[in-house]
Amino acid sequence: MEKGTARKTSARLQSVRLNLDQSLGSRFRASMGLGATRNFLRRGISNNDNIGISPIYTFGYTPSFFRLDEKTESGNWVVNPFNGGGVNTTNPFQTFDVLRSDEDVYRIIGNINANYSLLVRGHHSIDLNGQFGLDRFQQDGNQYSPALLQYELNDGLPGTVVEANVNSRNMNSSLNAVWTFTPGWRLLTSATTSAGLVAEEQGQNVYRLRAQGLLPGVVNVNQGQQNSEQTRTLFRDQAMYLNTDVRLFSERLTVSGGVRADRSSANGDREKWYAYPRVSGSYLFDNPISAIDNVKLRAAYGQTGNRPRYGDRDLTLASGGVIEGRSTLVVAGVIGNPVIRPETLNETEFGFDASLLNQRISMEATYYTRNLTNQLLQPAIAPTSGFTNLVVNAGRLTNQGYEAALTVVPVRTRDWDVSTRASYQTNRQEVNDLPAYVPPFPAPNSFGDAYGRSYIRTGNRTTMIWGSAPVELKDGVVVRQLPIGTLIDNPTADRRIVPIGDANPRYQMAFSNQVRFRSLSLNFLLDWRHGGDVSNMTNNLYDEGQLARDYMAPSPVDTMTLGQWRYASWRGGGDTRVYVQDGSYVKLREVALMYDVPGSFIRRYSSHVSSLSVQLQGRNLATWTSYWGADSEFNNFGNVNLNRFIDLAPFPPTRSVWFSINVGF
Repeated sequence: MEKGTARKTSARLQSVRLNLDQSLGSRFRASMGLGATRNFLRRGISNNDNIGISPIYTFGYTPSFFRLDEKTESGNWVVNPFNGGGVNTTNPFQTFDVLRSDEDVYRIIGNINANYSLLVRGHHSIDLNGQFGLDRFQQDGNQYSPALLQYELNDGLPGTVVEANVNSRNMNSSLNAVWTFTPGWRLLTSATTSAGLVAEEQGQNVYRLRAQGLLPGVVNVNQGQQNSEQTRTLFRDQAMYLNTDVRLFSERLTVSGGVRADRSSANGDREKWYAYPRVSGSYLFDNPISAIDNVKLRAAYGQTGNRPRYGDRDLTLASGGVIEGRSTLVVAGVIGNPVIRPETLNETEFGFDASLLNQRISMEATYYTRNLTNQLLQPAIAPTSGFTNLVVNAGRLTNQGYEAALTVVPVRTRDWDVSTRASYQTNRQEVNDLPAYVPPFPAPNSFGDAYGRSYIRTGNRTTMIWGSAPVELKDGVVVRQLPIGTLIDNPTADRRIVPIGDANPRYQMAFSNQVRFRSLSLNFLLDWRHGGDVSNMTNNLYDEGQLARDYMAPSPVDTMTLGQWRYASWRGGGDTRVYVQDGSYVKLREVALMYDVPGSFIRRYSSHVSSLSVQLQGRNLATWTSYWGADSEFNNFGNVNLNRFIDLAPFPPTRSVWFSINVGF
């Protein structure tokens, strides 16, 4: 069990797993695995909030001299009079003490694998293989907000209970045949050909029940004023594939190729197969010159598909409410597309790997380019049509990037080992083409132009942050953006929605280091992100509450503090740039100190213990950054593809240290 950041928050994980392997003769082998886990989470409340429940949100408007963590003589928590007071806000300490927010997840993962050697003769072998996998989980979420909480009267229905449940089932099965030819010739070392059939099914049922206006102590969702919602999805996918791998010239040259064909119940034409080929090759040079151990050149090309979303192919119906006591149906706002097809990703990659000085130095570098065509888009259409969005395959998007790594082992002796690895990566993603009937549109999951958001438009990087800014115009065209602070002296200045930042880092690096002295080893990992802008809405709300930690610092205007200047420059979203900040950082991600007890010492005291080690480990121990917020990696909307740069009232990142003992028998 692990305690959380806030009071009465915690996490508990329990798991068990069983593996069984069995051989029948020399030809048949089978294995089975079954695992069960229970993950119980008591997360509490945080992030975006409009009625003062989130603690980080509330602290932005409550002066530190006011003791929210105290109770009155009658034993009740003090009432928070700030941020509107009364039912418009809350006391976070009361909320964490009384509100219940639990998530209980049970998960079962099982797999069966059977292999039969049909033929083993000379240089030939043929294996038949069957696999089956199951992933089944049930999530039971429960929230109970009793009527005594300060904010509960805000909607006139004090006392709320929510039951949120998820039932998910993923299954996959495959039948495979593998032919291996190993003549051992210098020209042809080996050739492997495999073919198979794959079937997958993914089903999910999500439903939420809410009851409001409950009597004290009542926690049943069938009481009070009730509301419910449900989402059900089911995908059935099938695939067949053929792959070949050939190794030539004593395994110096490797050539691989294959094709996979997929069809899905989510496609417009459920019976149509979509083929995705791939081909790759590499050549290894052994000791090409002195001091170079080997160099491998490699290249690859491949296609993959991304199926449509559930319901993209259908013209769906929605509830039209109750008219004269009868339920009605209406056409949904999004128009389904009966010919929708998967997105297609074309990826090309070139690179090399090299080793020098008897493996003391290793290098690798890769350049890749990905072209996404037939994108799954939902462009908006004229409201007069009676609909809101279309579902189309349209446009082209590219992603280009570089990856490199260098590993150096300066010391390698019987007692000492010292090694370090540095990795580098950078990429750039751009929308290359959109058809005329798809106008530029904002990506989902944002708080609008006042705080910055992504736009999908031709020639635009998808990671660009667009927002409002005062500009200089010439013949109606933006000539330049005016300095931050312009709206203080000139509040009527022209404003336009323009690019104001880029959420994509210029590059990211990681430094992994290991030092070993005999049985004692020290490992640590550093992460470095250079660039990558963040919309710091947390800074914005703390300036609004006049409680930002640097609110009283000097500003570019002598008559204003820094917090006053920032908030006045923003002017209700007129100039977004002031709260779009550089998210660069250096983080000490992990440090581990481990000692392996010598075997001779263990055997002196026990004949049953084969190994013993002790370890002291820490994560997120230090961060060096000029970013104003707690963590520039946080995103209010989670792990989404676009608008991944919004910081709004999160829990601060956790720093953890633990000690462990590992015993082997």
